[in-house]
Amino acid sequence: MSSSDSVDVLFVGPRPRRGRDHAGRSRLAVLAATLAQRGQRCLWLYPLRSGETPPAAPEGVTLVPVATSSPPFRAVDAHLIDVPVEHVFNAALRRGPPGVVHVEGYGGASTYVVTWLAERLGAPVLVVAEPIADVVCHRGTLVDWTGKDCPKWDDAARCARCCRSPNAPGMGPVRAVFAGALRGLGGLSPFPAAVDFENRLDRIVHGLACAGRVLVPDAGWVERLESLGVPRRRLRAGVPAPRDADAWLEHYAGAAAAVPTP
Repeated sequence: MSSSDSVDVLFVGPRPRRGRDHAGRSRLAVLAATLAQRGQRCLWLYPLRSGETPPAAPEGVTLVPVATSSPPFRAVDAHLIDVPVEHVFNAALRRGPPGVVHVEGYGGASTYVVTWLAERLGAPVLVVAEPIADVVCHRGTLVDWTGKDCPKWDDAARCARCCRSPNAPGMGPVRAVFAGALRGLGGLSPFPAAVDFENRLDRIVHGLACAGRVLVPDAGWVERLESLGVPRRRLRAGVPAPRDADAWLEHYAGAAAAVPTP
């Protein structure tokens, strides 16, 4: 799939999000082992929270632990970047372009920058945008402050109100009072403001547009993301089972085919 100086699949794993593991971790553990059994050379960048011990790497997989941290909930922009992961990712790309970059946790548990970095260097990227709530919702739930399913995840003012509520993770009633009192400061407030969510959505869309292929849960999310500017030709509905190596290799080939020839 790639030259002898690099790897076939470079996995960028998700960091823990607000004290809980991301579903992508368990998916990658099975998928990486499955692909390695098929002869693929796999490198897995594995973000670790402070004090966490990395797991044993599946046979045939090189696991690279990356010390990182989960930002505070109120720091919306900080959830979209992960500087330690970006540094290690750049170093891996300099050693040789991988056959494909596979990103899990995009949006709230990884860095949107990796798709742009890979595109600049001609490395194809597959983004697994599932769970979709972690991609489009800062709370990671797609549930609003009233406890109902959220139908307006692209409404910046509504997202700011939701994330300033006492029901938001890490806010609590006291912080919510301060957040409400300071909302007139807009982007100068240390608490979530509408401008944070306008920027968040723009970054998410721009990063997804850099990927050769984006896997989303169903056709409805294909329509929603296309309406925001993600090219439809990049979007695919459905995420294969982690042991379905043929389906993943087909998606990787599709991501590679989307990269323009220099």
